[in-house]
Amino acid sequence: MFGGYDISRGSELQRAAAAYKEGDYDTALQIFIPLAEKGDIIAQFNLAKMYRKGRGIPKDYKTAVK
Repeated sequence: MFGGYDISRGSELQRAAAAYKEGDYDTALQIFIPLAEKGDIIAQFNLAKMYRKGRGIPKDYKTAVK
């Protein structure tokens, strides 16, 4: 932990963002979902964006809002 920030979490978010940018939505989902379930707001936001845009998963506005 570095000042309350888990550095490994940051690297996981970077991996997910890179995968998303490259169009590897399966990898991005595999990383974002567990982080989002643990309450990570950045992962939650990006996962919602994926649901809203239908990137790697069917569009689902209700799930995106949730």
